[in-house]
Amino acid sequence: MKAACGCARKALLVSAQVLLAPGHAVVFVLAFLLTLVPVFPTRTGLSNLRARLGVRGCKAHAMLAVVFFNYYLYALEVFVLWPLGLETMEREEELLRYMLALREKYDLPADRGFVVLGAHFSNIESAGAALCRVFRQGGFGEHVILAKPSSLRGVTKFFQVYRSKRGIRLLWTDRKDLLRQLLLHARSGDSLCFLVDQKPAVGGIFARFFNEWAAFPFAGPDVGLRFDMPVLHVTAKRILPGWFRLEFAEGENSRLRIARTLPPDVQRTGTQYECRDVLTLHLGEKELRMAPVMSAFAGWLEAVVRQAPTQWFWDYRKWSRKPKSTFGSTALE
Repeated sequence: MKAACGCARKALLVSAQVLLAPGHAVVFVLAFLLTLVPVFPTRTGLSNLRARLGVRGCKAHAMLAVVFFNYYLYALEVFVLWPLGLETMEREEELLRYMLALREKYDLPADRGFVVLGAHFSNIESAGAALCRVFRQGGFGEHVILAKPSSLRGVTKFFQVYRSKRGIRLLWTDRKDLLRQLLLHARSGDSLCFLVDQKPAVGGIFARFFNEWAAFPFAGPDVGLRFDMPVLHVTAKRILPGWFRLEFAEGENSRLRIARTLPPDVQRTGTQYECRDVLTLHLGEKELRMAPVMSAFAGWLEAVVRQAPTQWFWDYRKWSRKPKSTFGSTALE
C-alpha cells in the first residue's frame, strides 16, 4: 500500500512538472539574465564556480542560473507541493536501517541521540522533515534543529509556524540560554542537528574544501561530543521539484568503542568520501577534539556537492575568510 501511494505521488509530481513547464522556463530565463548582471550574488557565484570547479563562460552562467532557479523551486515546494501532499522523499527506510546499525556498531543505549551535520543543499525544509519522521520511527528521541533567525521578525515567525507543522523542532541561535538548552536536550537523549556548511563570523576550524581553506563552525556539534553522541551526515538531493533522495554517511566517530562492524549491505548505502586536511596549529583542546569531525564533514560535503553541484548555493562567500597561517595542516582519516 505504501509503495503504491509512493508511485502514485511520483506520477502526480511528474504530471505537475509538465503543467508547470512553461512557468519553469520563464523563471529559468529570468535566472539566466540575472547571471549577466554584475551584482553581489552573481559576482560571487561566478567567481566560486571558476575557482572551485574550473567552470567558465556560458557553462558557468548556466550553472549559476540553475542555482538561482533553485530558490524558486524551494518556494514552490514550500508553498505548493508540500501543502498539496505531493512531496516525495526516497531512502527514509535505508537511513533508519543505517542509524539502527550505527547504534549496534557502538553498542549505544536507546536513550543516546545523534549529532546530525547537514548543509544548505537543495531544500533543507524537506530534509529536516524527513529526518524528524525517521527519528520518530526509530525511537531516537526528539530531533532538534539549530536555526539562525531572520533579521525580519515576520520571516522568522513564518518559518517557526511552518516548521512546527512539519514536525521540526527548532532552537533559535539568538537564545540567551542556547547552551543550556543544547545540554538539556543532549542529556535527555534527543538528537541535535546543525547546518555547518556556512562560515562562522569568527573562529571556526579551517579545512580543505574544494582545494582551498574554508572555515567551518564547530561549537554546537561539540556539545554532542561531550555526551559521546555518534556523528551522522545527512542531506537530501533533489531529483525533480518536490522529489528528493536522502544522502547520508557516518561521520567521524573514532572516539567511540566499536562493538561490531556495519553489515556490508548497510555500509554500501552511505556516501563514500575522504577526509580533508585541517589546520591544527594553535588550536585549543575543544578545537582539536572537533578537528577530525569537521575534516570528515568537509570531505563528505564536497563529495555530495560534486554529485549535484547546482544544488549547493555557490552565491555564498564561503571562502572569503582566510586563515592567518597555513602552517600546521594535518591529514585526518
